[in-house]
Amino acid sequence: MPTDFKEAGEVLLRLLRTNTYPLAAKFIGSEQEFPAKARKIGDYGRKIATCQATSMARRWGWAIAVGPEDVNCAMGLLAFGWGTLPGLDWREEIINFQLAAGYMKDREAAERTYDAMPLREGWESPYRALVIAPLEKGIIDEPDVVLIYGNAAQITRMVQSMVYMQGGVVKSEAQTGLSCASEFLKPMREKKPIYIVPGRGERQLGMAGDDEMVFALPGEQLGDLLTGLKETDKQGSRYPINQMLMFEPIYTKAIMDFREKIVIGK
Repeated sequence: MPTDFKEAGEVLLRLLRTNTYPLAAKFIGSEQEFPAKARKIGDYGRKIATCQATSMARRWGWAIAVGPEDVNCAMGLLAFGWGTLPGLDWREEIINFQLAAGYMKDREAAERTYDAMPLREGWESPYRALVIAPLEKGIIDEPDVVLIYGNAAQITRMVQSMVYMQGGVVKSEAQTGLSCASEFLKPMREKKPIYIVPGRGERQLGMAGDDEMVFALPGEQLGDLLTGLKETDKQGSRYPINQMLMFEPIYTKAIMDFREKIVIGK
């Protein structure tokens, strides 16, 4: 993993031209591990959704620390292992919630969705908080996950770069919501990059743009992404995408007929 995170951030911004900061994220086990420069959401007297903290970090350039006492997103608390449903049937409760909220047309659809969710029933997280900060600031020196928001073409460049280095494919994930679990937990648990279509919550609360998706990868694979971007850039895969312009256009009949009347002067 590169240790010069300022340089890593500069490479990502130069080769991808993202509108917001690439992010480093790390789960921490105690308040003593909080980076000195991290702002604690609790100090602002607010309870928020995790996707709001992500947006603060990538848009404002803040280092943000958010813990269970700062979160009021129900599904986020369960997914991150910061909340539980004591004495209740997780499956039934979440299926009934999805139906009551109007997220699914019927119970069958809700059941299939529950089975595909990145949830671990009854899991209690050993982590006290999640810290998110711009990668280039170096506040998080050993990130669990790196997140980069971009448009479809920018995501394509990152997919190309990881496939160049690792082979195979990079899979995508999309669902009604719970984008945060796919972004932070999946890469860390599965040790694979992934790109995510932000869900309803992140569009509404985290204010992800209409054209934005998220590329997430394990922190230890950042070096692969940077090397892949540089090498594929040399081979001609770049952002903005280089469009093929060396062709002879075909015009409408009216234009072609008029063109035939023109004589090129000497």
